[in-house]
Amino acid sequence: MRKLNYLLMLFLMTVYTCIFAQPVNNECSGAIELTSSLGRGIDNVITTGPYNNTSATTEKSDPTIGFECFAEPDGSGAKPSLENTLWFTFTGDGDKYFIEATSDSCSFTNEGLTYNDTQIAIYTGSCEALVPFDCKEDGPNSKWSVESYPAGVEIMTEIGVQYYVMVDGFDFVGTLSKGKFCMNFTQMVSITCNHPDVSAGTVSVEPAILCQPDSIVLISQQGAFGPNKRNTSGSMWVVSKTDLAGDTDPKSAAGFLGAFPVSPISDKPRGMNFAQNKLEPGDYYFTLYTFTNASIDNMGHVIFDPECTFVSNSAKMEYYSEDDCP
Repeated sequence: MRKLNYLLMLFLMTVYTCIFAQPVNNECSGAIELTSSLGRGIDNVITTGPYNNTSATTEKSDPTIGFECFAEPDGSGAKPSLENTLWFTFTGDGDKYFIEATSDSCSFTNEGLTYNDTQIAIYTGSCEALVPFDCKEDGPNSKWSVESYPAGVEIMTEIGVQYYVMVDGFDFVGTLSKGKFCMNFTQMVSITCNHPDVSAGTVSVEPAILCQPDSIVLISQQGAFGPNKRNTSGSMWVVSKTDLAGDTDPKSAAGFLGAFPVSPISDKPRGMNFAQNKLEPGDYYFTLYTFTNASIDNMGHVIFDPECTFVSNSAKMEYYSEDDCP
């Protein structure tokens, strides 16, 4: 009987420990306040933490939308999921920030997140009624060669708006990214529409001539410097059958075919698979738009402000059938 009571006591102690080992910011209602990380000077990296998601869990209070960019469980992006969410919050001041969840900036040894693989989803509203704002899987500081994939996102904040940041560890077929990480906030330059260096840059495609069965083309740019001072800023690659250079309303152009999703940055080459997209042989043009002060219609389409939209050249790519290849 004594042994049974002893085992029961150990069991209850274990349950008690597990319950109270969860981090204070395990749920949105306990989000850690990070507003003091804002407004600390351009390009200054403000680091807080470390935070540890090892004993973090998912809860019924976690959102069911807003993290569609999470590419799980097999890397295909088909089934995004939440595993060990931690929450942070801050109040916007009207400036632009790069927010990153990473082990690289922390001063601990061998306790960092597995593969430094974080995911970030940002919301506005309240913990009881979260509104999706932005989502990021692998950020610009990801290094595939050393298997480090910290999530990082650029956002233009609005004065007085409360933001909630959910950080989750990536789950690759049961291998969960867990451990310690820090939160980095970097204030970025606020670029207005009349800034003398604002430009959509110069774009190019490689190869310029593509013959079936080859189907992959790389699209890249140089010199893009987009405005970001107002809301709804970013860049967007447009695919068309006609040259769109100088056209600030591409979706109304007769040759408009479609566009890549809006991105806060435009420095990475993008690839396009012509066979996968079932495109017929012919001439195609790729144009980069950098913009701010845009609006979103009820269908989720971007409506550009002509005064704050900048258009690159249209890079031409010729796509031939195998029999007609020059």
